[in-house]
Formats: sequence, C-alpha cells, structure tokens
Amino acid sequence: MDPKDYYSRKDVARRIVEFAANREVACSLPDGSFLKRPDTLVYPGDLIQRVESGVISFHCSVELWKDPLRLKSEMKAEELDELRIGWDLLIDIDAKFSLEHSKIAASAVLEFLSDFGIKAGVKFSGRRGFHIFIPFSCFPESVDLRPTASLYPELPRAIVEFVKSKVDKEILERLASFEGGYASLSRAIGGFEKFSAFEAVEIESNWGSRHLFRAPYTIHHKTLLVSVPVRDPLSFDPESARPENADLSLEFSGSGDASTLVDEASAFLPKKKPKTGVRHTAGVKVPESAFPPCIKNILSGLSDGRKRSIFTLVTFLRSSGWSAKEIESALENWNSRNRPPLRENTIRTQLKWHLRQSRRLLPPGCSNELFIGSLGICRPDDVCRGIKNPVQYPAKILKRGRRKK
Repeated sequence: MDPKDYYSRKDVARRIVEFAANREVACSLPDGSFLKRPDTLVYPGDLIQRVESGVISFHCSVELWKDPLRLKSEMKAEELDELRIGWDLLIDIDAKFSLEHSKIAASAVLEFLSDFGIKAGVKFSGRRGFHIFIPFSCFPESVDLRPTASLYPELPRAIVEFVKSKVDKEILERLASFEGGYASLSRAIGGFEKFSAFEAVEIESNWGSRHLFRAPYTIHHKTLLVSVPVRDPLSFDPESARPENADLSLEFSGSGDASTLVDEASAFLPKKKPKTGVRHTAGVKVPESAFPPCIKNILSGLSDGRKRSIFTLVTFLRSSGWSAKEIESALENWNSRNRPPLRENTIRTQLKWHLRQSRRLLPPGCSNELFIGSLGICRPDDVCRGIKNPVQYPAKILKRGRRKK
C-alpha cells in the first residue's frame, strides 16, 4: 500500500491527530531528515497536507505543552518548565541484532511494571524494537515538594535506570534460554564486553528536553512498516505492521498508579544539597505535646490528602529526633485513625524510601498549599506567628520554656 493511501484513511488520521494533542510534532521525509520544528497536528487535514508535501513519518514529543508552537531552541529550563504541562514515560527498547531479542526484553519490562500495578501501553517501533508507554496521568502530582511536570528529564531518566537495574538479569536469562545457552547468545551478539542483557538490547534513558519518538500509527521511513500498538510483544508478527494489515483498534495508552514506582526509583535521582536556613531541634527528640497544630491535626486522622501527609509526617518526625521504629509506630497509629486507612504497602514503601535518604528533608513549609493549606489542617495558635516551617514550632516552644526557667 502506498503511504499516501494509508494516511488518507480517516481512522489513521484521526488516531494520529488525537495522540498529537499538546505535543510538539516533527515531520520526517523519506531520507530521514526533518522539516522545521516545532510543528503541530490539530486537524486530520493538517496531516494530509504534510503527507502530500512529501512527509512519510511523524514523531511526537514525550513532553506535553500548553502551546507547542511557542517552543524555541534557545529557551531556558525555567521557560520550558513554565510551558510544560506534563510528560509521558516512554521506555524505548531497541535490539542490536534481532527483533526476537526486543520481544523478550519488552515482555520482561511489562511484567516488571505490572508488579507495581501498572498496565503500560506497548507498540512496535517500526523496525527492531518496541516502545513501552506510561501516561502522565499515572504519576503523582508532586515528588519531594516539586510539581512532577517540572521533574523532566531527571525523573523519567531515574525511573528508566531503576527499571534497567531490576530487569537486566531476568532479560539476560531469557535471552540465553532463547538462544540455547550463554555461549550461543555470545556468538549471536558477537561476544560480551559486559555480562549484561544490554549487550544485546538497548533501553534508551539519557535523553534531554524536547525528546521525540515515532508517533503511534505512523510509518517507519525505512521499513515502511506501521508503528502499531500490540497486545503481546512475544506473539507480534511484523506482517501485521504492513500498512494494508495494520489494526488500529488498539489504544496506545496505559493505566495504574505509578506512585510506588516513583518512590522506588527516587534513589536514582541526582542528589540534592540539603536545605539550610531553617532553625529546628536537630538532635533533640520532640515530644508530641510540642508538635504544631498542623501536625497534631494530621495525626488525628484524615479523609483527604493522606498520601501527601505521609511525606509531611515522616520529614517532621525525622527532623524532630524520632527513631525509625518510633516513626513506623506513629504512622501505624495514625493510619488506624484515617478514614479510610491507606494500604500498609503504601506507607511501608514511602517510609522505606525516606529512611534510605542520607539527606534530611524538611517538611513542607507553612505556605505550601498542596501539603498544608488545601487540607484544612493549618489552624495557627499564638506560637505559629512568624514561623515558616512546622519544624520551627518545637524550637520556639523549647526556647519559651528556657526563658521561663
């Protein structure tokens, strides 16, 4: 089938344009070169017009933008953060030697993500690989008090590095089994420099801003195969990706809660310097009687904002000299008062992440709307006047006590 005939199908144009919403689009010519960026696809007619001018393939950004046409190459990180409304996680798997190797790697990654309760989308890349997709809607609104939309590219990079570290051995074993042993696998890939699955397959992770990938339902400029969503990579047949055979009934999307995945992957984030300038009671265990009203109100139990409040409680208690066991016990008691209680695994995972951090994180500041203001827990008393962070409250109480003595 001629590419123009394929793109002229109403279902093809509709699928591509729907996916391109809020994304930067790059149009590719048969020689692999791109037309001027940025571009967008708003209507099916936009796509047809570009195909008639010689475009054979379309690439989309993993980042989601308020207005993609405002993008410029000289933009600073702060300007990009202002324009960015989110990003999708794309795990790009490409085989160095065999499509069968990509099938095995993609299957292992999908199984690993399913253990976190994530049902990721997957599509054929158009050549020798697969794209695994987790939409931005699966991610928490913020991480470490920062909006998740601004954590690009460091958070998706960290997640992919975490996934790679966990699936390397499993993929390697499956590849060896497929080839008939490690010696056969070594011959198939031309020898090992490192004993790793990534000698046979690549999983891209070191991308930057405005990163592109081949849009679903579009044609690869070399193979002329369609980048179609698939149900199961292991059973995928490239014949099904020919334009005349392409099944566009499958969605390229995903579902689930990626919060636990983010927590586990946070160890791969670049280390931050600890915040300074806030006076607190380091080295002294603060009694509950000296807790600020907001912390006491959280500890009385919540019906909203429970997940966010784990961060507030753990960071406050760590800054207040409480031990790991005491914090764990306090969280268990607190959760029993929540309406309804959180899953034990949710609390355990977040606590595990916090206790693994070498840096001491401060709790959210008093002016933080997401963690304090919107939950209705900020009911200041006379001691609260002038403080900017809950950890300052006990210090002020202790200072008053010393003055009285």
